[in-house]
Amino acid sequence: MPIDRNVDADQQRTLRQNKALHLLLDQLAKELNDNDKTMTRVLKHDAEIFWNKDLAKEYLFRPFLKALHPDKKSSTELTTKELSEVSEQMLNHVAKVTGVALDFPSIQTLMQDEQASNIRR
Repeated sequence: MPIDRNVDADQQRTLRQNKALHLLLDQLAKELNDNDKTMTRVLKHDAEIFWNKDLAKEYLFRPFLKALHPDKKSSTELTTKELSEVSEQMLNHVAKVTGVALDFPSIQTLMQDEQASNIRR
């Protein structure tokens, strides 16, 4: 699903967007690992390290955040539009470099993930 650009450009990113971002980073880490795309193969380091949500956020999302919005240090400072832009740029780069292509989670996907989390508790 494409990232929604029909948002109020000045509104801070929503909690739902933040949950979707974290779900996306979890999905991205899993897909990269499942496709044998360790950090070495994506980032050109010496040791092979499997991805997780925190590594995806630090080494994939944050560099795009800093490049596109150098005045902002956290996703909490982004507007809804800025979060969409950063996520889209990151996903396009990852797809180009690794062949792993994901879409930003839809509301339906996010709700399904929340329901599954509640069942596991």
